[in-house]
Amino acid sequence: MKAVYTWDGNNQYIPTANKTVPDDYQLAGNETFDEPPKDANGYGLLMPIKRQGSQWIGATQEEYQAAHPAVPVKPS
Repeated sequence: MKAVYTWDGNNQYIPTANKTVPDDYQLAGNETFDEPPKDANGYGLLMPIKRQGSQWIGATQEEYQAAHPAVPVKPS
């Protein structure tokens, strides 16, 4: 059995589309057996993750922070 990783028409990784398939499975055009990489601490790339050529590319820290701004905490 192997894991398959999928991306959409915009080359964006679709984590909910991951699946396990038999060893003789034939990949579709938007699938790969290559898992998005993790660093030495087990952390993955920042979302959104895109497929560029034959590799996965994550958002930069700046892109991620712009898409997920910090919400100030109001004291109670």
